Amino acid sequence: MQIVIHTKGTYLKRSQNMFEIKTENDIQRISAEDIDTIFLAKGTLLTTDVILFALSHQIEIIFTDYHGTAKGRIWNNKFGSTPLIRRNQAIYATHSKPIQWIKNTLIEKISNQISFLHQLSYGVLPNGETTQRRLADAIEQMNAIQENLQAISVKRIKKKENDWKDSFRGHEGSVSRVYFKALAYSLPHSYYFESRSMRPAHDKFNCLLNYGYGMMYGYVQGALIRAGLDPSLGILHADQYNSAPTLAFDLIEKYRVWVDTVAFRLCQGYSFEEKDFIPKGEQGVWLHGNGKRKFVKALHEYLHEVIPQKNVRRSRLHHIQLDAQSLAQLFLGLSE
Repeated sequence: MQIVIHTKGTYLKRSQNMFEIKTENDIQRISAEDIDTIFLAKGTLLTTDVILFALSHQIEIIFTDYHGTAKGRIWNNKFGSTPLIRRNQAIYATHSKPIQWIKNTLIEKISNQISFLHQLSYGVLPNGETTQRRLADAIEQMNAIQENLQAISVKRIKKKENDWKDSFRGHEGSVSRVYFKALAYSLPHSYYFESRSMRPAHDKFNCLLNYGYGMMYGYVQGALIRAGLDPSLGILHADQYNSAPTLAFDLIEKYRVWVDTVAFRLCQGYSFEEKDFIPKGEQGVWLHGNGKRKFVKALHEYLHEVIPQKNVRRSRLHHIQLDAQSLAQLFLGLSE
């Protein structure tokens, strides 16, 4: 279970063997045994007793900005598993097996996006058959790009050069442009958007995506740490950012569609009001107040749904941990 606190002035403290969350109008107590992660936004008050209590129960505390993006975390002073995993991350980052892993991850991401568009094509869509044709065209284009990516031979890649990274990013970027354009046409007209916009978000839908992806980064980074991996030693994104959790950027790719799904469903169901979004001029559109609560609740429930994956039935969050552990085993095996 995750606790997400984004109401300014909320007070978090320890009450015997429980966490007590106190707001202006309510007091809630939750057993530490039921909690995995605590997300805290700006304006939350807490004591060192709470921090030590969380650490003693292996509960990580993640600090987020207004947009839901993890800016820092408090965790115990140990990585999971053996340090040999992290040593091999640094030594074997350009080995064929990690490169094959990132290629498979991108292919799985594209497959997930195609499946989502297929699902949408069977629903009620704005402009009916016109949108269905656009979805069909998008799926065809995405399949073609995915086949081109699949055809790249990892064995022939020159590991000491970065051309393969540009190639992988090029294929992924081409698919994303087609995918988000198809999503935009499928949304209710009030949520239509021109293109994917990150920081700042230029519209309501991109605002939701940015907030959801920000939360997912926190989940993925925590899973990597628990698996014994260093989140800052990425494979595809390794050279793009300074001291950023680039391995989390790699692993998150195939889970982005989960955020897309939750955001789309909420918009399609007209779950938000105008006051849930705040236009901030050059700072873009921000998710606000009750809008955050609606979105966080829906994403939380979706991530805790049990689904089959690789012949294992677990919650979506648990699958992230299993994938991180599988990647750790890949690096560990490179020294054998």
